[in-house]
Amino acid sequence: MPSPLTPIDLQSHLKEQIHFLISSSKGYDNGDYGEAKRMAVSLRILLHDTPRSHSLLQQLLKKDLKFYNTTGVEENETGYPSKRLYFINAAHAGYDRVTFEPILDNRPPGDVMSKNTFEFWWNQIILVADEKSKFSRRKIVLAVSNQDGGAHVAPKLDNQFATLKRDKSLGITTYVYGRRVDFTNTSELATIRQITYEVLFTLKEEFPDCF
Repeated sequence: MPSPLTPIDLQSHLKEQIHFLISSSKGYDNGDYGEAKRMAVSLRILLHDTPRSHSLLQQLLKKDLKFYNTTGVEENETGYPSKRLYFINAAHAGYDRVTFEPILDNRPPGDVMSKNTFEFWWNQIILVADEKSKFSRRKIVLAVSNQDGGAHVAPKLDNQFATLKRDKSLGITTYVYGRRVDFTNTSELATIRQITYEVLFTLKEEFPDCF
């Protein structure tokens, strides 16, 4: 018969996934944007439950944690959260490239992160590509990990994710001094990096020995 994992086994797996997230975060911040795909896989392992698979936090009986949220919880008239998980940076490389940058610690003075239940945090709409293409943290993490090369390369992309991924500027056409500039990464990768920031912030408070 299969042997169940012990609490020590689970703690070891948790420490390993946290290490993966920290390592990939450093790589991403140094310009290796593909590391966001590795982050998505670790986030899925930590957080995603189905009838046939069980997240690591669920096995640790920690899905009742309150998660740090850097979007804010108030919504505007479009249903979009009051703050994004990224900003658009055109102030580098001679203004010929534009990068989606995760917010990380770059919040306004006095801005305090909220804490929400996992279900609210995981399913909150955080990114809107168009009226039909709205994304929660869950939807983005699973799309990147299951379709876009995190753990699997799907032969076809979900239509909504394809809209987000292929329109790198989310409908924004950016011109500087009369010429169009290129986007060096995509919004979903910057969003994955910021989700990782929130998760690490949450887990460090609950599991300091794993850091």
